[in-house]
Amino acid sequence: MFGITEQDQFLAKDGVFTLVSIKESYTKQDPRLAEYICKLIELDPAPRAMFIESGRGGSTFDEIHQQIEDAVSQQRILLYNDPKAKSVDGYISPIHSKQYVWKGHQKVWEHLTSTAMKDLLPDRVGIYEVILDLWNDNSAYARTQLLNVLRFVRLRYGAWKAVKMIFKEAEVRFDWEVYAILDHRFASDGGWRYASPKYIRITEADQAQKDGDAETLRDQESKQEALQAELDASEETSATAEALKLELDANSIMNQILRVGIT
Repeated sequence: MFGITEQDQFLAKDGVFTLVSIKESYTKQDPRLAEYICKLIELDPAPRAMFIESGRGGSTFDEIHQQIEDAVSQQRILLYNDPKAKSVDGYISPIHSKQYVWKGHQKVWEHLTSTAMKDLLPDRVGIYEVILDLWNDNSAYARTQLLNVLRFVRLRYGAWKAVKMIFKEAEVRFDWEVYAILDHRFASDGGWRYASPKYIRITEADQAQKDGDAETLRDQESKQEALQAELDASEETSATAEALKLELDANSIMNQILRVGIT
């Protein structure tokens, strides 16, 4: 629907296909907002500084796939040398493998999206913010633009971050129109779904560890609720209240780490 035309070169020169311009179009409720989002992903304009830094040998977004591949390879070396990652019959635990792969991706993304690197990122990396704003906007305008984006946007970094979040939340919200659009796209886009099922080998040791982590998480959540109740009821000095808040924050961070480990 949103094919690139000769007119787009003039729009590009006017700065239409930038994150700042698209946010302004959203504020003005421009009827072509979805088109601009899809074309920004397609054209993928990037700052000149990114290519200069890349030419110097720096790690920039234009080589993200290679960086992720290298980071995951490094994590796999650590995985294969981790005695805890192997089950009693010598297999690498898929639970541990998933965690190591995730760490490789996280390492690359934390570097590329750091404060020092943000000026070198293409605008499409930040477009997920606009798409999520549309998802959480209940106006008729936002709904129309969102559905067009979900139907036609290329599933690339930037848009993909929003799309996967929306797909998960659509089921919780019982938004079957959005769910059906994305489910159809994933089913029809080669590489997303496979006809034959995939099975993961889960050993008794894996299951025991996962159950133990889940129990620890429940204990941490109970402790967090108790700390919150104590903080709410506290009428003592501000120093005591601040100490409780710091302990609550630390406990919340531990919960997030545990959730990553058992999902």
